[in-house]
Amino acid sequence: MRQLIRNLGASFARLYLLPWYFLSGFVPRRNNLWVFGSWGGERFADNAAALFRFCHVNPDSASMDNHIELVWISHRLDVVRQVRALGYKAYWWWSPVGMLKCLRARLYLFDCFAKDINFWMSRGAMLVNLWSGVPLKSFERDIDNPRSRYYRLFHGSFIERLILSGLMPWHAIRPDLIIATSAEAQTIIARAFDIPEQAVVITGLPRNDQLLTPAPDLELPVVVTDAISAHRKIFFYLPTFRDSGRSFADFDWSRLDDLLKQCDACLLIKFHPVDQTKLHTNARNVHVLDRHLDIYRILPHIAVLISDYSSVIWDYLLLRRPVILFAPDMEDFTVTSRSLNFDLAGLAIGPVCHTFDQLTDAMLVCCDEEHLDTEMTDKQAQVAGRFHTYLDANSARRVLDAIEEQLSFSVLQQPGLLAKLRYKLRYNSWPRLIVNVLKRIGITILPYYVFRRDISGPPKQPSCEGYEFSELTTEDMPRIARLPLVHSSEQTYLLRQRNGQRCFALRQDGELCAFCWMDPDRFSFVGEGEALQADEAYLYDIYTTPSQRGHNLAPILNACYTELLRAEGIRIVLGVVDSMNRSSLNYVRKIGSRVQRKNLYLNLFGLMKKSIVLEVLADEESPRPIENR
Repeated sequence: MRQLIRNLGASFARLYLLPWYFLSGFVPRRNNLWVFGSWGGERFADNAAALFRFCHVNPDSASMDNHIELVWISHRLDVVRQVRALGYKAYWWWSPVGMLKCLRARLYLFDCFAKDINFWMSRGAMLVNLWSGVPLKSFERDIDNPRSRYYRLFHGSFIERLILSGLMPWHAIRPDLIIATSAEAQTIIARAFDIPEQAVVITGLPRNDQLLTPAPDLELPVVVTDAISAHRKIFFYLPTFRDSGRSFADFDWSRLDDLLKQCDACLLIKFHPVDQTKLHTNARNVHVLDRHLDIYRILPHIAVLISDYSSVIWDYLLLRRPVILFAPDMEDFTVTSRSLNFDLAGLAIGPVCHTFDQLTDAMLVCCDEEHLDTEMTDKQAQVAGRFHTYLDANSARRVLDAIEEQLSFSVLQQPGLLAKLRYKLRYNSWPRLIVNVLKRIGITILPYYVFRRDISGPPKQPSCEGYEFSELTTEDMPRIARLPLVHSSEQTYLLRQRNGQRCFALRQDGELCAFCWMDPDRFSFVGEGEALQADEAYLYDIYTTPSQRGHNLAPILNACYTELLRAEGIRIVLGVVDSMNRSSLNYVRKIGSRVQRKNLYLNLFGLMKKSIVLEVLADEESPRPIENR
């Protein structure tokens, strides 16, 4: 009952805080202020803590040369005191200073979601997800268990998605950058988060840096230091999280204790940070560690790892030490919790045990160092190479390099807040400004016209009038992403090119000043999507730099790409015009386009997407089949 009341209170609080999230997007953010957090704000651990420490220890790093202020944000006062005791800045998330740091920070760096820091202050910040490792089990949009609340969040009914998005909004917000250990992990992570693969950077995990080169000043639990001093073999059992909230720990403790005594060993157990298992045992050689402890301080001292479906097994392989896979509930786990992305037995990284007897047999084998399976450790090395592109201790530095690159493209080269505001007020009507504000909170209301232009006929020589026309390549995408007030990110532009779309541009004195995109395969505007004929093309995303506005570049760009497409056999050009942009509508009619129909596209928080035909217009030459999508 108490938990139910607590959940209801949290639900109402989250709905109350949604306006705070919206308003936080209007606060100017400091490029030299970064905030960090870990696991719902409950820990100082994992990749976020490893990167946080690296930034302090290596202030001369290329990405740290701007006197960046680094702040740890936590939901627990004891964690704040812990971080401050290490000599670092740390604040409670709802303290006045903590809130101010969260509101002004340009970067949010976290292990899971922005709620690790303070989600309600995060709109407008760059979200860097350091994630939790190699994706052994399915997560986010890949979860295929209908009983899971995460499945209902992404794939449930409209009402379910609406309610759960309000209760867990951090799951609905996609990160700007996320890290991975390999190309295989990159593909899975991009799919699960529904982001372009270019937004998933292969860097390795910062926490593995301290696994490969442990810091001598990190404090260890007493039971670990005692075992090290006594030269005892240490087994470490790390069960993963089940959606039920409970791990499997049904052991014969007396028998296990006798085995450990026989081997002059001890067993450490640490449950997942959100696991609610409470274990009570009188076994003298078994020790339960705090579930919020950073295990990467301990792993370098572990002789044998025991786990089930946790990503920690892939990290531990870097040490080339024995791994025992204890999966007594594999069938139940895949049915009630998550499916697995890889077959544990097929990877052959260690014995797969399904019963307690099999587990104790495997532990006895590991106790006999003279009979360790060297062939198995060689296989582990092969698997480690498969899931870790980098096998060194430089992951944190690569993460900082990726952040520096992302910042230079998407933040530092952009105009200031007042310049953006002046630009928007000058070139947008008041209805358009209102629509833009609604779009920023997840509500898209877009009335638009679909037009069609016949460009067949004899070829002509276009006049570029002092500009150079060309088709852009992959190497040009960083440059157009740096242009002020562009419509999309570098990752989006690269993804378009990977999908076969093309970009045409005008340059003046070598500098890009206008560009547009063409899709040869689909009418890919939201709400449309039909396949195109071989002689059709969809033109969209026409951009002119602010300094070139009013120089009549659109007709020049149109004349150049029209002749190029005509020479390639394109006869029909399709496009879309915002119905609130009267000058653009007049322009497309002036160059010979015929407006076919007027539509209204609606998108409510990504939960309902629909395009409605409002009107089929009289100047349509050859109407296409009309339907609501």
